[in-house]
Amino acid sequence: MGDLNPTDLGEKLLPLATEVSRAVIELGKVSREMAADEERNGSSLGDLLRHTTEGADYAAAQVHEDSLELELRGPDGAVVPTEWIDIRDTHYLLALAQEAEDVPGPLFDEEEDPELMAAIEHDETLLRFQFDDELASELGSDEPWQEETPFPRYQIQVRLLDDRSIP
Repeated sequence: MGDLNPTDLGEKLLPLATEVSRAVIELGKVSREMAADEERNGSSLGDLLRHTTEGADYAAAQVHEDSLELELRGPDGAVVPTEWIDIRDTHYLLALAQEAEDVPGPLFDEEEDPELMAAIEHDETLLRFQFDDELASELGSDEPWQEETPFPRYQIQVRLLDDRSIP
């Protein structure tokens, strides 16, 4: 997995490759609403979802992604056999995260479990110090340092058919 910096042609095609994750998220929202609805008249949730706009959008997005016939190629241009290739639009995912942060209310009642809150703060402190110490030692400095790096537009994840395909 890693960052993906597309060519000009890739910039035009990658939105097709990332449509599926958007469609799955929208389908998930409808699915949760339908699952909460007790009156489904004996229909399975899957059957109901197939007849929604979101279900049709998901099916179309999958066809578009499949039509791209994505391939992973090695430095010599040879195709590296993969089980699957997944491309994510990180800007979209960051927007979803921001949207989730804008939802009012905490995930749990902080006042109800002060012991849990103390444990979380303790772990955050340990992680922060560990990260700062490791980074400072790599840089040959005693000063903690953190580089600001922007998220790339796209990231790629690949599952190889054979782990030995790439040296």
